[in-house]
Amino acid sequence: AAMLRAYAARAGVALPPPEAAKGPPAGATEIAVHESRPLLLAVRDLLDYSNNLSAELIGLATARALNPKTRTLAEGAAAVRAWLDRTVPAVTRAGWQTVNQSGLSGRTRATPRALLELLRFASGRSYAPPPEWQAQEGEGKASQAGEPVPFLALLRPPSWVEDRDTELGGKSGTMYYARGQAGVLTAASGRRVLFVLMHTDLAARGAYEANPARFRAPVQIRARAWLARAKRLEQQILEYWAASL
Repeated sequence: AAMLRAYAARAGVALPPPEAAKGPPAGATEIAVHESRPLLLAVRDLLDYSNNLSAELIGLATARALNPKTRTLAEGAAAVRAWLDRTVPAVTRAGWQTVNQSGLSGRTRATPRALLELLRFASGRSYAPPPEWQAQEGEGKASQAGEPVPFLALLRPPSWVEDRDTELGGKSGTMYYARGQAGVLTAASGRRVLFVLMHTDLAARGAYEANPARFRAPVQIRARAWLARAKRLEQQILEYWAASL
């Protein structure tokens, strides 16, 4: 609603501030219904395309299932953290601080150990595929047969993986001066490992956020160059592990 109001204002249309409603007004007529895709399909798309809005909405829906009184993104992050405290305490003990569900914030903090513990938890979980499920390349035969889909099978290989003998599925996280990749790798030896890689420059990120000229070309060029180096180093490390572990 707030976004619609902002776009309307650009077009010269003044709308009142949005107000939360407990339900439709009396006498309202339903003219359209849009049901979301099954959650497993939405999560697979999220892992493929890194859509921050999808991450926030899935996280907020999860938080409201845990605590129906959840209203804001910060409250949602707190509800999910409380669930992690109860269910996978190794994650929060290792260092887990979030202010929303997408991680798109300079105040979000997660240690490599925390992400590894989360991967360990996820690696033992599978989910029943919805009727419209169709396995994508690399997701294994189990899901094609209608059997439970392992969570790790949803992780897709990075675009640079051309050697199909190397099995690598991961999820990246990217901001200027912050880059991470976590997932599962099967090395040439057949050894299967969970991995977490993080590269960051907290001081540079803080300076970037505080810089009023951060969207201008010189600042953007420096930030993109840093990110390109981080991605290149990440790829080199993963290629080395794939060949040597």
